[in-house]
Amino acid sequence: MVQDLQWKHPGIEKRYYDVQRRQDSLLYLLSGDRRNARVGMGSANDIGSEIINGASALPSHIRSGQGFPLRYSSAKEVQEMASYLESRTIDDLRKVFDPVHMEEQGVYKFFADWAEQEWEFLCQAFEGLKAFYIEVAAYQEGILVNTY
Repeated sequence: MVQDLQWKHPGIEKRYYDVQRRQDSLLYLLSGDRRNARVGMGSANDIGSEIINGASALPSHIRSGQGFPLRYSSAKEVQEMASYLESRTIDDLRKVFDPVHMEEQGVYKFFADWAEQEWEFLCQAFEGLKAFYIEVAAYQEGILVNTY
């Protein structure tokens, strides 16, 4: 099955992206729900949440290798997410980058005192995430999200 998948989707084993500890910071920057303390695993009208967390929950018995829940975005949803990300710029993110509010909202491992240093890493993570979605969309594939 793996060989068949690799034959049908050349290079799929190399199509992944890990935002590492910046998952919640990117969620804050991309999601109005997160900025307004409506934290969840995606909402019907919040594409930013779905980009970071996946659009749909997989059944609870399906877990990552580490035992974490997995979520999924279909190829169609990935197309929409890639288009959304293509329309976003670093300047757009900078407009909602509010270090004090981020720390007050409990953004994971975010400290206002280190905001400018962290901003550079967030920009890199955003550009990597954007490139990943655009590439996956070009292959018309879906995305599995490990929600650790």
